[in-house]
Formats: sequence, structure tokens, C-alpha cells
Amino acid sequence: MRYLHVMSAISRTESPDAITTEDPDDPEETAAWLALSRAATTGTRAWLAAAIRAGSPIELMNASRERLVALGLAARSGRGRPPALPPLAQMRAVIDHAARLGIDVAPISSRRYPPMLRSLDDPPLFLFYKGAVPATIEPCVAVVGARRASNYGRRVAEVAAERLAAAGFWVVSGMALGIDAAAHRGALRRGRTIAVLAGGLDRPSPPSHAGLYRDILETGGAISEHPPRTASYPSHFPIRNRIITGLCPLVVVVEAGLRSGSLVSARLAAAQGRELAAVPGNIDNAGSAGTNRLIRDGAMPLIDMDELVETALEAARRFGQAAAAASEVAADCPNDGKSDGPTVSGTDGDRILRVLSNEPIHVDAVAAAVGLDESLVMTLLTALELDGLVARLAEGTFVRAGDLTPH
Repeated sequence: MRYLHVMSAISRTESPDAITTEDPDDPEETAAWLALSRAATTGTRAWLAAAIRAGSPIELMNASRERLVALGLAARSGRGRPPALPPLAQMRAVIDHAARLGIDVAPISSRRYPPMLRSLDDPPLFLFYKGAVPATIEPCVAVVGARRASNYGRRVAEVAAERLAAAGFWVVSGMALGIDAAAHRGALRRGRTIAVLAGGLDRPSPPSHAGLYRDILETGGAISEHPPRTASYPSHFPIRNRIITGLCPLVVVVEAGLRSGSLVSARLAAAQGRELAAVPGNIDNAGSAGTNRLIRDGAMPLIDMDELVETALEAARRFGQAAAAASEVAADCPNDGKSDGPTVSGTDGDRILRVLSNEPIHVDAVAAAVGLDESLVMTLLTALELDGLVARLAEGTFVRAGDLTPH
């Protein structure tokens, strides 16, 4: 298809690190791309193709009905109305309002636009973003999964994201409840992460993740197709997912039921030619039925974190993303993905670890099991947590972080 050939020919003249928010884009063309993106309610392919054949989005905005018919955007019978395009002045006002909120923009013609997205059959024509420039978000891996996630699933997502971030990958997810939030939190421990939202970047969704959103923006960023003040409607989520998977050479599905939205992401990843990995789970657990089926249908089973990093490196290289060598990954992650901190050794620490599993247990139950004072057990658990051997959950409960095998 000609438009894919043309858009893939847009190349960066400098390294990704040299791309900044100050790189100039033509203001009128930027506003025109936003207008086209607002009009393209049933897909962007025809609009992008028409803009390229017309010579620019501005030329398309000014085209006559006859020209629109020739470009494939209006019915020849006369019964189809020409597409309604919002005025450029209105689009400039949207862009100015976003700028006042600290939100930058990247039309598809911009050097700030992610090259991976240009290869999609239905690429977003316009992106709003905060924090990191989208074109610099590489190498990256998407980590997604169910909102109603188990403790096991959340813990796997955190560990996987932490290992990937420590190896130099941006972790991309949707900031939803469950697996998405766990992936963002895990990545923040050792690196950077990107949230792709289904609404405006001034409205983090869900609202309960406002604190997580602030943490993400401190070192990473957020992306959306939608202008400020846009709510996260249910219909936006499947469309949003194509950005999450489109950005990344590798997509990891941690936990998903048979009707989970994460399976939409998996199908998109397969259609986009991305690598797909899934975490196996109990066959009697409905929350793992979707991931188990993905593995049956050819997804790589995620059973080893070192293998995950190697798979991510291979996928990044295949798609031309700059990825560290395996030796550099080992140097970046000397503690096998665990945070630096004091080590715990000796009989007491070993006894506590033997009590813990992947099922949450309260500190007082641990103290009773090992026959130690609760305050001492809490001190030892904190040290084990800093060592990366224990994970702290809500209300004083703990699990063994090294045990990723479900019962």
C-alpha cells in the first residue's frame, strides 16, 4: 500500500535521544492532522491514504467534494455526504489548551511520533503525550492482563516488569486495575514505564490511580489519542490497545480469562506481527484460561524471567529497536532483578522463608509459626523484602517473592 511506503520513508536524522519537544512541526499541518483524527471515527487508513495522495492534510481539508470522491472519502452516488471536518481554529484551540496543561502533541508526520506505530494498518494520526517523547520510548515491552487479577498474577507482573526495566526496557501498559498497575509499579522500581490511556491525559483512569499516574510521569510518560477533557469510554479501550501493542516488539499477557480484554491485545499483537508471550496458570483457574489458550495457540510460555529478557532482546533487535547486549543486561541487573539492600541470613530468616509461599499470610501468623516475637519478625520481613525475597501486600500480609508457581 502506497501510504505505508510513504510514511515508513519518514526517517529520523538524529538519534532518539536528540529528539525533544522543541523540534518544530508546522502548526497548521499539526492542526490539520488533529482535525483528520477527529473525523476518522471508523478507522484512519482511508484518511491517511487520502492525505498523502492529496499532498498534505491541509490540502485534504481544502478539497472539493469532487476531489474527496476521487480520494475515496465521499460516495460517488451523491447520497453520501462529504466527511465533516472540524475547523482548524478549533483544533488550534485544543492544542493550545493541551499545552497549558503540560500536554505535548505528535502528529503522524512528526519526528516525535513513534516509528513502530507508522507501520500499523490503522495508525493513530495524532498523539497527545506527557513526559517522555513517544519516539524515544524504545526498546519497549508491553505487559498487560486482567483487571481482576490474583495475587499470583500481580506478583508475576511486578517481577517481570522489574526485570525488563532493569534490563533497559520501557514497560508499556494501560494503567488499569490489576495486572497493568502491577506492571507499572514493578517497572518503577528499576526503570521507566509508559501509560497508554483511553481518555484525556488530564483525567487519569481509574481515578484511584492518580498517585500511580504521578509516579509514572516523574520518570516516564503517558500517551493518548484523545484530547484533554475526554472521558475513558468503554469503546475507547479496544482502540487504545492497538497503541500498547503497536509500540512494542514483544507483548506479555500475564493473566486473562476467556473473555478478557487482554485477549483483544493478544489478537492485535498477532495481527501486527509482534512477539507474544503468556504466563501459564492453573487449568482450573478461570483467570488463567485465556493465557493457557494463548500458549496452546502458539504464544511463548513465560516460565523463566531470564528467558523473558532474552526474548525481549531478540524481539527488539528484529524490529530495529536499540537493545543492550546480554552482557550489558547482566551488568545492569547484578542482583538478578532484586533491589539493593541488606541481606538476611541465618536460621531465623530461613525459617521465615520456609513459612511463606505465594498465598498471603499475616505477620502474626508468621510469628506464631516460627515462634518469634512479632516485632522481630516484622523487622526480618522488612529486610527480606529489601533483599527481594519477600513481597509485602495489604494489611500486614506477605508472600514469598521468589515463588512464582501457583498452587
